[in-house]
Amino acid sequence: MSDQLPVVTDYQASLLTSIMTFSPSAQGSGLQVYQHNLQMTAVRSLSIAFPVLAAMLGEEAVYVLARRLVASEKPCSGDWADWGRTLPALLRNSELHEEHPYLADIAAFEWAFHRAARSQCVALQADTLNRLTQCEPDTIRIRLQPYLTLVSSAFPLFGLWQLHRSQPPGRAPGLAELEAVMQTEESGCYVISQTTATTQVMVINAEEYQWLEGVKQGMTLGTLLDVYPTIDFAQWLTAALTNEWVTDLS
Repeated sequence: MSDQLPVVTDYQASLLTSIMTFSPSAQGSGLQVYQHNLQMTAVRSLSIAFPVLAAMLGEEAVYVLARRLVASEKPCSGDWADWGRTLPALLRNSELHEEHPYLADIAAFEWAFHRAARSQCVALQADTLNRLTQCEPDTIRIRLQPYLTLVSSAFPLFGLWQLHRSQPPGRAPGLAELEAVMQTEESGCYVISQTTATTQVMVINAEEYQWLEGVKQGMTLGTLLDVYPTIDFAQWLTAALTNEWVTDLS
């Protein structure tokens, strides 16, 4: 019995590869049924994880992107909600990018939101805040929520995202609405994270964004204060704790 296991495993791997390859030779075969089901599952998964992008692109474009993404990024778990991480890169390298460069950024924004929404907010270890009065700044590091993500763009992603989410089902924003959003002066710097109550998007300025990048890179508090002397740390920490970004000080 055990001698047959490698053969079965090889067969299953071969079958899975065949299903995901969308080979023309599958036409008219039972394999085509599996491929069709896989394709429809991939389309649904993208539409759930990237609802605004799907609304922007329409069903036909989402179908094509789902097919391309399955070919380049195989599902890595039994949960399709884990699939889609490389869609921003796929869009950046697609024929859509030259005319619609904001699409890749919208995809990155939505993937960050999707991941945060599926995570749990880590409770603050409040006792570690005592390190601020007991330790030197050069020995203190700030730890953030594990799924807190920073997204930056030359386009007003938050405005575009909100505009599309506010539309009734089946309705797309009008040209005037889109132009109004594109002309707004958003910073293009965003923090996406999960709080106890909801998934949160915050628009921040460029210096706050760079500060948070430094925090994520593991800079000590002393280094951060030296590099970004205009940041009011007490004010920033109050906001960070209110937004539940910080999990502890180490």
